[in-house]
Amino acid sequence: MTNALELKIPPPVVVLGVAGLMGVIARVTPSLAAPLSARVAAAAALAVVGLGIALAGIRAFRRANTTTHPFAPERSSALVTSGVYAVTDRRAAEHSA
Repeated sequence: MTNALELKIPPPVVVLGVAGLMGVIARVTPSLAAPLSARVAAAAALAVVGLGIALAGIRAFRRANTTTHPFAPERSSALVTSGVYAVTDRRAAEHSA
């Protein structure tokens, strides 16, 4: 059984929507009084962590010999529940079963 919103909104569209929302929030809220170097360091650290999580997810899919394509679930050959997905998707998989 599929969820009503499953695969209806492409991930790049979601990213653009979130980016737009971030821009609106940045314009209507006060700015942080942190030095530029501290903000750049925090942004770089978050980017490295995010990239690491994304690469770990791709690695888990490749180890399971299954597709990472979100619009072709019929091409998947395994349910990945190890690696980063042991933490992030386990509760969702348990609730949808």
